[in-house]
Amino acid sequence: MKNVAIIIGGFSNEKEISIKSGDMVYKNLDKEKYKPYLIHILREGWFFIDENANKIDIDRNDFSLKINGEKIVFDIAFNTIHGSPGEDGKLQGYFEITNIPYTGCDVLTSALTFNKKMCLSILELNGIIKAKNLISYRDRPVEKNDILSELELPIFIKPNKSGSSLGASKVEKQADIDKAIELAFKEDDQILIEEYIDGKEVSVGVFSTNNEVKVLSITEIRSDESFFNYKAKYDGASTEITPADLPKDLASKIKAEAKKIYQILSLRSYIRIDFIIKDEVPYFLEVNATPGLSENSIIPAQIMAYGIEWKDFFSEIIEDIFKNK
Repeated sequence: MKNVAIIIGGFSNEKEISIKSGDMVYKNLDKEKYKPYLIHILREGWFFIDENANKIDIDRNDFSLKINGEKIVFDIAFNTIHGSPGEDGKLQGYFEITNIPYTGCDVLTSALTFNKKMCLSILELNGIIKAKNLISYRDRPVEKNDILSELELPIFIKPNKSGSSLGASKVEKQADIDKAIELAFKEDDQILIEEYIDGKEVSVGVFSTNNEVKVLSITEIRSDESFFNYKAKYDGASTEITPADLPKDLASKIKAEAKKIYQILSLRSYIRIDFIIKDEVPYFLEVNATPGLSENSIIPAQIMAYGIEWKDFFSEIIEDIFKNK
């Protein structure tokens, strides 16, 4: 039986979402094949909590722990950390150094997809359609007049390196720009300013096993908020329809674009890609390299619609990592 470290927590405001994702994996992992351990990685420490609520520290030299004098070595790390350090390449680098196989994208791809502007730039060079955008830095901010000369209101202002739409705002009035910039800079020292595209938002999961890229069912997102923000994602202020009710040709176009992006960026394991559809054209929004896996998240619904049990999906992902390590 293989020991699986399910990695939860993280250093960002997304840690509570990560814990829910990790719990979902823990509950649905095939216990006949794997012995799961929930491993907390937080700023205050890396640890495992045993059945008696004892906190046992992880030995970071080799990513192991001792329980009742027995050393537990992990065969694989199942990463469910959203945000840093699980989604930006840092944790991936650690696992490369300690020679621990891990789910998700590799170091370079994780760092690239976490940086929205860099990811957008590479995809644009490869012909992927996206919204117009600007990047602004805390120490080199873009002037408001320059924003308004490049982009028409409404616009989106969001952290360049953050997830779950934390710090993101839809700005419809010039007077609200400064407040939105201030909010975004609370999450990151770089912010992305994008044109607003009025269309239908969809999201699609993609995964690969046995050297074959597979696209899950498409989800349409109908938000009760002005956009698919944190409240809409996690507080029930949205309706998610899986599979999305789309014309067959449009659905095929979205899936083909998602598969193309997966291959351009050398993505791995399971990921999620978001688009806005306007005039039958999918505009790329972003890649979620470690998408949410809570029972209310999009990917689990897409897995079910695709016709796979959660247990079997997680087994496929894990076994594929072993085959290709």
